[in-house]
Amino acid sequence: MAIISCPECGRQVSDKALKCPQCAHPIANITSQKSEHQNDIVQTGKLISNKEDKTKFIVNLILVLSMCGFGAAIIITFQMAGYNPFKSNFKSDSPKMDISEILPPHTVTTTTFKSIGLTGEGGRVRVESLDPQLSRDDCIKLATKYKPTDGQVSVHKPSLKFKIEVLPFCVDNLDGQGVIFNDGLF
Repeated sequence: MAIISCPECGRQVSDKALKCPQCAHPIANITSQKSEHQNDIVQTGKLISNKEDKTKFIVNLILVLSMCGFGAAIIITFQMAGYNPFKSNFKSDSPKMDISEILPPHTVTTTTFKSIGLTGEGGRVRVESLDPQLSRDDCIKLATKYKPTDGQVSVHKPSLKFKIEVLPFCVDNLDGQGVIFNDGLF
């Protein structure tokens, strides 16, 4: 004995019943017509005989297959671009940037010794930052980056204490003493 849906009202009835208990549609002759059931779609062990259910099943099946295809296309595209989603690395020809190398906005002016009448190959490098909150670490980074082979590098920033545009915050005279800070000005 199998349970089938009444073709008229959709109620679940036994295939041995003579008629549907809800709508009185004849059932006995339906089970003998095998050709009608050959086109039914099996979904999780049940027969789907209602056309609306068949349509919903087919639409859902198409959606699931489309999403699988779309996901596969994305994975293939990433792999072709050199990205492995399981290793999380992109192919890159550019060098990796160290976050410690990021410097605050600044301008640089260079003066050679010869241009100011002095002898030697060195010069002075003046680095100006418009950030009054420039930290000691950032000052050292700027002084190190622009340090000439011979001469002096000074990093200037606005002074809130004296309300002057910019004053030297730190200086490296390249005399082996390292960077000197002018904390009294700030």
